Parts: sequence; structure tokens; C-alpha cells
Amino acid sequence: MTTTRTLVLLTRIVLLGALGLTAQPARSDVFTVGVDGEFSLVQQALDLAAASPGKHEIRVQAGTYFENLELFEFDSAESIDLSGGWNSTFDAFTNNRDSILDGSSSGQVLRIAISGSDIFEMRGFLVQNALTDDRGAMEVDLLENSQAFFSNNTIENNVAESERSVAGGLWVTVEGTSRLVFSENIVRNNTVTSTNPIDVRGGGMEVRLSEQGSIEMNDNLIEGNVLNCPGECFGAGGGVGLLMFDDDSSASIINNHFINNQINAGDTSGLGLSIQGGNWIVHRNIFIGNTDGSETRRGEQLSAGPDTTGRISDTLIANGNARGVSIGAGSGGRLDVINLTIVNHFDRGIDASVIDTGEINIFNTISINAGINADIDASINTGNNIFADDPNLLINPAEGNFQLAESSAAIDAGDNNPPGGLSLTDLSGRQRVSGAAVDIGAFENNDPIFSDNFQE
Repeated sequence: MTTTRTLVLLTRIVLLGALGLTAQPARSDVFTVGVDGEFSLVQQALDLAAASPGKHEIRVQAGTYFENLELFEFDSAESIDLSGGWNSTFDAFTNNRDSILDGSSSGQVLRIAISGSDIFEMRGFLVQNALTDDRGAMEVDLLENSQAFFSNNTIENNVAESERSVAGGLWVTVEGTSRLVFSENIVRNNTVTSTNPIDVRGGGMEVRLSEQGSIEMNDNLIEGNVLNCPGECFGAGGGVGLLMFDDDSSASIINNHFINNQINAGDTSGLGLSIQGGNWIVHRNIFIGNTDGSETRRGEQLSAGPDTTGRISDTLIANGNARGVSIGAGSGGRLDVINLTIVNHFDRGIDASVIDTGEINIFNTISINAGINADIDASINTGNNIFADDPNLLINPAEGNFQLAESSAAIDAGDNNPPGGLSLTDLSGRQRVSGAAVDIGAFENNDPIFSDNFQE
């Protein structure tokens, strides 16, 4: 029987033959693409690199490439580093993301599947104008012990629309002991629309992890992504959705901005970020203005739980038209919530519940200026929090300044030994304890951060 993999390999052989190439060792580990390069199409370089033994680099000249790229496993290569923004002599590049991969509204921009110990890297591209029925502008499958690194890319203005769509910008599965590193990227203004009133997920991106799969997500901007679904449909992960199917799956979400993402559905969860399952840490992130388009407006900017073990620390969550944070711990699960600042929400600031033997610890946290500042089960362990509105607590939250006021009751009022311990740094990256005791909230006092008052 002819398998899908056999068909893919046959197709590659035909293409290589058409290019006058065979799967022999490459003459060089650097391939160039562009008007002044060896190849005019990125796909041509990808095919040759995958079929050639060794570690390969593909340099793409600045310009626009109207392609729908595919890469299904490496036949001989150990790794492929795909980078954009190169000049005409391919000896210098910019960080301006001026190599543009354009899907021409005719499908995905990139579809890859790698396994074994394969390594794929992609940096320096603008990915735009994909129009798909599912799984976003880029679809990535990481199997066995493979690794993918995406850095310094912009993924924007892509659309997934069908009866049941998911992920506007990026859709990734991470299995086995595979690893995804996603850093210094912009995922912006992507849209997912499902016409079937069941569910819709991952406005900017969705990552599904199983076994010991892991993701490291650092220093990214996730902004203006939208999920749409009619009627009583359920929407989750307006900016990013993480689904971890095994306890050994892990995620590290550090120093990201989730700004102005939106879900339009009958029931919503995780307007900025939704996490389900696994082991994870959310540290030094900012959530601003992620909104719920439903009539009930009960969706939260950050959602986590219930079958999960995690830590949320030194994070700001503000200016939501629904809820700030919703967390839950089921039997055997544990969540530590340490040093958060949660401000200006229509419904609840923080909503926390446990089931059976689940454990939640909430310490050194501010939640104010909400319909209900804190809705917390009585069995939850709490300490040194401020849940009462106080106009003298923060400098000017109405204008976007969430730092502690000079005479704030939060200064030196925290617990230096909360469950799970303190972080080394606050949201600004400065020393976490600067006085007699840790301050309550995401910031230590007098941090000169965000002088623009979070204006986008």
C-alpha cells in the first residue's frame, strides 16, 4: 500500500529531479534564496537541505515570497536554520523582518513535521495573508525528540475559517520529549472563525503538548488576535491556548505581553492565555485589555486549571471588561499565586476554586477595582493579600500607572516565605525584596518601569 510518507518522498524526488538535483551531500551547508541567490523559491532550498546530510543554513534575501511551504521530515539533514532579511551578497542581515512569506490567501504559509533528533530554526520573517480552514498560517508537528526554535518573527493578518477552525497564527503539537522554543516574536491581528457552534481555540496560537513535550515562551507580544464563534459556542485562548495532555508536559511562559485579544462566543475562557493540564510557570507577564465579546462577560484574561500544577508570579493583569484571573486545582493539583497585581475588571478580579484534594496558595497579591475583587474558596490558603479598594494603593491605575504609590499600604507588607518561595525579581526585573519585607503586588516600590503607562 502507498503511504502518505511514500507519496511525500516520491514528490520530493520528482521535484529534486526537476531542479537537476539529487539527494547527494551538499556542496555547502549554506543555501541562498532570492533575486541574487542560488534559488528563487524558499521551497527549493528547503527540499535540497532536507535531502542533504549535515547541518544546513538557508539565507533568504529581503523581499516578498508568495509561497505555501512544506517540509515533511529530514531525509538526511540533522538541522535546518531558516533565516530572513539578508542583503544581496548574503553576508549581512537586518532584524527588521523584511523577508516576507505571503500565503496569498490560498492556504498555509508553512507546514512542517519533523521527528527523531531533527532541529528546525526560523527567524527574521514576516508571515502574513494565510487563509486556511484550520490550524493557522503555520502548522508544526514535533515528534519523538525533535526541536523547533522560532525567534524574531512577526505572524500577523492571517485567517482560519471553517466549520470548526483553530489557531489563527500558529498551531503546534509537541510529543515525546520534543521541545518548542518561541521567543521575541510578534503574533498580531490573526483571526479564527468557526461556523459550527461547538468551540473555537487559539486566536493567535495554540500549542498541544503530550508525554514530556515542552514549550519555552519568552519575550513575545501577543496582540489583537480574535476568536469568533456563533451562539452558545465555547471559546478559549483568545491570544494563546496551551493544552497539556500529560502531567509530564511542561511550559515556561516568561516576560510576554498579552494585549487586546478578544473572544466573541457564548462562553469564553482565557481571553489572553488559557492553560489546561501539565506543569507550568507563568512569570513576569503583562495582560492588558483582553476582552470578552459575550453578553455575560465572565471570561478571564488568564485562565488555568483544573488538572494542573503551576505557578503564577510577578504578573500584572489589568483593564479587562470581564474577569482578571480564573484558576482551579483538581485532585492532586497545586497552584501557587504569588505577587500579582490585578486591577480594573468589570466582573471578578480573581476567581479561585479547588476540587477534592486540590491545593491553591495565594500570597502577596493585589486585586482591586473590580465588581468582586476576590471570589476565593474558603479552603484556599491565603496570606498578606490586599483585596480592598484603596485610592492610595497605586499611583494612578485609571491612567495606566500600576506601580505602588509612595505611601502605599502594600510597601514592605508581604510575606517573605510564601508557599513555593519568592521570585528573585519583580515584574520590572529588579530585586524582588528592596525593603524590610517584600512588597505586595507585581512591583517593588519606586520601579521606573513603563513610563508610557502601558499605552499601546
